Amino acid sequence: MKVKGLMTSAALLAALGGAVWWSNKDEEAKKGQPAKDAPPKILTVADAEVAELRFQHKGGESTIVKRGKDGRWEITAPKPLPADQSAVGAILGALAPFSSDKLVEEKTDNPANFGLAQPAAEITVVKKDGKTINILFGDDTAIGSSTYVKIGAEPRIYTIASKAAIDKDWKDLRDKRLLTFDSGKLSRLEILNGKETVEFGKSGADSWTILKPSTMRGDNFAVEELVRKLNEAKMEDAPDDAAAADAIRKFYGSALVGKARTADSSGTQELEVRKGKDGAYYAKSSAVAGVYKVANELGEAVAKGLDDYRNKKVFDFGFQEPTRLEVKGSARAWVFEKTKNEWKLDGKVMQADQLQALIDKLRDLSAVKFKTAGGGNPHSEFTITTQDGKTVEKVIVTKSGDSLLATRAGETAVYELDGLKVEEILNAASAVKDASAAKPAAKK
Repeated sequence: MKVKGLMTSAALLAALGGAVWWSNKDEEAKKGQPAKDAPPKILTVADAEVAELRFQHKGGESTIVKRGKDGRWEITAPKPLPADQSAVGAILGALAPFSSDKLVEEKTDNPANFGLAQPAAEITVVKKDGKTINILFGDDTAIGSSTYVKIGAEPRIYTIASKAAIDKDWKDLRDKRLLTFDSGKLSRLEILNGKETVEFGKSGADSWTILKPSTMRGDNFAVEELVRKLNEAKMEDAPDDAAAADAIRKFYGSALVGKARTADSSGTQELEVRKGKDGAYYAKSSAVAGVYKVANELGEAVAKGLDDYRNKKVFDFGFQEPTRLEVKGSARAWVFEKTKNEWKLDGKVMQADQLQALIDKLRDLSAVKFKTAGGGNPHSEFTITTQDGKTVEKVIVTKSGDSLLATRAGETAVYELDGLKVEEILNAASAVKDASAAKPAAKK
C-alpha cells in the first residue's frame, strides 16, 4: 500500500510539473506579442528611411518637405521655407508606428462609403529607396470624432482617434522663429531702444558682462531671460495676404520700442520691435521676411533699459563658501577666518550658525538703485575672500547726505544701499559669539 501511494504521488507530481512546464512555455510564446486588446498597427516607418513628406488637401495646395544633405528638413512647396525640425520630427514619431483605434473592415469594395474615393487629405511618405506610401484620410465617423483611414490601394479600412498629429500644411511646419541664432553659441547681444545702446558680452558659460555704455557687471539671470525670449520669439500666426498687409501697416505706423541684435558663429541678426496703438507689439526680423505680431513679454524685454540688466548684487561670491570675512564699522572691526571647518576670531572658535547668518546678509546685499557718482564720508567696509584666497571682493561704503553709497574695489559703479541692510550686517558681525558660550555649563 505504501509503495502504491508513493507511485500515485509521483504521478501527480509529474503531471503537475508537466502542466507548469507547458504553462511557462505558453507564456514564453506570448512574450513580444501585442495584447489582444491592443489597437491594430497600420504601418511602421522609421525616421531614417524617410526622404520626403508630401501633404495634399482636397481643393488646397500641396506642401512638400524634403530632407537636405545635412539631414535638416526644408519646405520646398508651395514655396521655399525653413522647416520647424521638431514639428517634422513629431510627424515621423507618429509614423513609427502609426496605429489605429480599430480595424473597421478587412476588405472593402466601395471606399467611397468612407469618404476614401476622393480623400479629404493625403500624406505621401517618400522613402530613400524611392518607394512611396500613401496614407488616405476620409470622412469622420458618425459617432465620436474618429476618422476613416486606409493605406494606398490596400483594402483594409481603419479608424484613428485624430489625424491632427500628422495631417499638416506649410503653415504648421514652417520654422516660426523670428531669430534663428544658436543660444549656446551666442557671443554678443545688443539692445538699442532709442534712449541708449546696451551691449553684452559673454564671459563664461552663463556669465554676462555689460560692455556698453561702459564695462559693468551684468545680471546673468536677467540677460539669460532676454536671450530666452529672443530665442523663443515666434510669429503668433502665419497670416494670409490681407492680415500680412495689415501687420505691415500697423508696424510702420507704430512707435519704435527698440532693436535687438544677436551675434553667434553664423553671423549677426536683428529684430526690430514696435508697439501699436492697439497695445500689441509687432516685429520685423532680418532672418525672415515679413512683419509679425509678437508676444507682449518680448516687446517689454526689448524696452528695458541699462539698469534693468545690471547686477544689483554688491558681492559676486554667490554660493561659494568664504574663507575670510572682514567687517569694519565706525567703532569696531572684525576679521573672521575659517580654518578647516571652524570659524575663528582672534584665535577663538566662533558659533557657526551666527557666522552663517552674517554670510547670508552679505550675500543678499543689493543696490536699491544706481548712482552716477559717489563720494561722502567713510561709513563701513566689507571684504570677502573665497576660493582659498584666489578671489577677494572689497566694498567701501560712504555716507552722502541720507544715502549710503557703495563701490567695489577696482570698479567705477556706484550702488545706493538700503541703510537698514547695512546696519543689519554690522549688528550680525557684533552678534557672533565665542562657541564656548553656547556650551551648557557642566553639572556639579
